[in-house]
Amino acid sequence: MLKNLITLYTLLFAVLLQGQYATVTFDPERNTLNEGQPIPAETAWHLTGPVGDNIHLAEARVYERADMKRLLQTSQWKRSEWNSDGRFLIPIDMKLQRSTPWCWSSTSRSAIPPQLPLRLR
Repeated sequence: MLKNLITLYTLLFAVLLQGQYATVTFDPERNTLNEGQPIPAETAWHLTGPVGDNIHLAEARVYERADMKRLLQTSQWKRSEWNSDGRFLIPIDMKLQRSTPWCWSSTSRSAIPPQLPLRLR
């Protein structure tokens, strides 16, 4: 019985670890992602940053290359009527590979730049 419980807890712990997201911060004043550090490779991540009070939608798109011809993922953050937080949080489930160049773009009415190249670690 004890062996079965240990096995069950081990499997549960492994599943919980895989559901974690790395956080990448956007700084509009310096126009940088992740404070100039590489974006986490081969893991899901959240894109977060400041957003103005009048912004109700922020969208991030991940492209395969800088020419932005092949869209890989689109994710959105929508402000609810109960949300007064000054930050957006957009989940990016695309696990980026280290050896491939990527580009992202954003859409909103805030100070988020239209595109930035990603550098993976």
